[in-house]
Amino acid sequence: MSSMKILFLSNLYPPYVVGGYEMLACDVAQALRMRGHKIWVATGQGKAFEERDEVRGVFGLDLDRKEETVLGGEKSILHTFSRHLFNLHNYLETWRLLESLKPDLVSVWSLYLLSISPLTAIRGKGVPCVVHLCDRWLLYYTKKIRSLFDPPGWAISQTLTLVENLLQPILYRTSLPPVLVVPSLALRDEYLAHGFPAEIFVRLPHGIPVSQFPFQRQADRSDPIRLLYVGQLWEGKGPQILLQALGLLAREHRVPFHLDIYGDGVAHFKRYLGQLIDHEGLGANVAFCGTVPRHDLPAIYQSHDIFIFPSIWFEPFALAVLEAMCSGMAIVATSSGGTAEAIRDGDTGLLVPPGDVHALAAAILRLTEDADLRQRLGARAAQVARESYDFDNYVGQIDQLYHRIGTVQE
Repeated sequence: MSSMKILFLSNLYPPYVVGGYEMLACDVAQALRMRGHKIWVATGQGKAFEERDEVRGVFGLDLDRKEETVLGGEKSILHTFSRHLFNLHNYLETWRLLESLKPDLVSVWSLYLLSISPLTAIRGKGVPCVVHLCDRWLLYYTKKIRSLFDPPGWAISQTLTLVENLLQPILYRTSLPPVLVVPSLALRDEYLAHGFPAEIFVRLPHGIPVSQFPFQRQADRSDPIRLLYVGQLWEGKGPQILLQALGLLAREHRVPFHLDIYGDGVAHFKRYLGQLIDHEGLGANVAFCGTVPRHDLPAIYQSHDIFIFPSIWFEPFALAVLEAMCSGMAIVATSSGGTAEAIRDGDTGLLVPPGDVHALAAAILRLTEDADLRQRLGARAAQVARESYDFDNYVGQIDQLYHRIGTVQE
């Protein structure tokens, strides 16, 4: 296939990372560059990008103050308009990049906090575009802005009603891209339920570099069972539910276990988790390990027995679950969103309802007491991950899609 000029847009980009969305965007950009394509990336502003010509920190988002600007932030109407509806600066920067770089295609990842204005500029310039959706941000921008308020007061609610009835239909018509790539049917169905046309969706489950996550399970060690959580520390990912479930196990079943928590989050939520650990009497059973380089993760997966994914928000298709599967771990996960499309209950792991402390505790107890079940689920998960979620195949399908949608300029 011929070489293309591709502009990637993403609110975050490594080394500024919150979750798997921006890491996947980076991995795909690098893989396409290795395939001979010319790749540029436009993202938020950060000092780390000053010496990188291929990454343009142009959008109005201060990534050096990531905790405040990305993970926190106010919920005023003015803030909502500029961050989630239309931002003139981001519109003009996108237009300028399209004028100067003349890409064959724009690959859009998360625009959360950048507003929909980059898509409006792309549509206005008539440049081919593919949007990779890994959550609901486009739904918030074009249909349900009130979902970003929890809950809105009366005055704000009335304003949001006007925005949803008058402004958002215009943004939807002037910004909707021709192709939306989703990793799961669950995420696609969320958008279909709000009136998005079915014909613009392409389902493409995420991929991981399977060779980097070998299935070399160590023999079960002596007690305690080693449990693992890998992910962002915020309420939607459910670490608080996991700690409550483990407190239940410690009190009622006296199961010997140790939980390692890998990930980071805002300071106030980490303090809350620390208080919850003390409240549940888990101080000797839980360790916060912080964030680690990605190349350390395979060894971490190998050194634990059970991977727990207690998410209570609408999970699109989590990379950490795929990595744990590929590593042959026994997995307990909630059935939220697209997770149930990767984890089949009783086949590649155990599924429990989101937010159900007792069900989560029961599933963990079941695996701690049954080494044969852990081995069977882990082996099957590794087989499925290698057959279905290989990163090279994933990038190959993206490459084919981009050639089909884009127009290579001679």
